[in-house]
Amino acid sequence: MKEAIESMPEVDAESDIGGASALSTEKNKKVWIYGIAVLLVAGVLVGGVMRKKLKREK
Repeated sequence: MKEAIESMPEVDAESDIGGASALSTEKNKKVWIYGIAVLLVAGVLVGGVMRKKLKREK
């Protein structure tokens, strides 16, 4: 088992093939930022609708 692990090629930290290192690319950072922004806007909209609905019931 040890020999099999030692014979595996090393993964360059700069490459996109490196598993976890692929998660830190600029493209993925932008996707996370846009995703969070969309969730925040959706949360504000839903909160506003719920607030108006609760005011009507009073």
